Amino acid sequence: GAEGGGAESGGAPRLWARNRTHIVQTPQRFVNVPTGDPLDQGQVINYDFQLACMDSAGVAPFVGTGALLCARALHAVGGIAYGSLVEDVHTTVLMHMRGGVGRYLHEDLQHGFAPPTLADTFDQRMRWTTGGAQILRLPERVLGTPIGQSFRPFLDQMFRGGDPLQGRWMSSLGTSR
Repeated sequence: GAEGGGAESGGAPRLWARNRTHIVQTPQRFVNVPTGDPLDQGQVINYDFQLACMDSAGVAPFVGTGALLCARALHAVGGIAYGSLVEDVHTTVLMHMRGGVGRYLHEDLQHGFAPPTLADTFDQRMRWTTGGAQILRLPERVLGTPIGQSFRPFLDQMFRGGDPLQGRWMSSLGTSR
């Protein structure tokens, strides 16, 4: 239908209803994750549980590959936000602060490659951790808003991710539980 953006059933088109949806994120799946996923590269808890919970509150974030962004909303916030190492989450914050809704579509629509080495994985996690700290320091005072509070579990996971090193970052910012 017209309001849903196209297809009559299923998938992303129905998520665009009422012009408030600014983001539709799908899972990122990786073809090179080893059996047992010892480094949590597949981020199953994030993609299969946490983002689904955030969807129920309308605050699912844009986390890179596999996302659909509303061009009108993206233009309204000046495009992809730069100035942090997590431009996707930074852009999400700006869109949500303007009243946008983020949805999570739990359909595997694309596959990519996880970092191939332990060092590459740690480098990626450190970028995410540093970027999360940068988000906390945005001039918009994100965590002081209701939308910001809804990001708390997401930011906690970004900082901690089950990695004690990442937990130290959260503690050093005085925001750990």
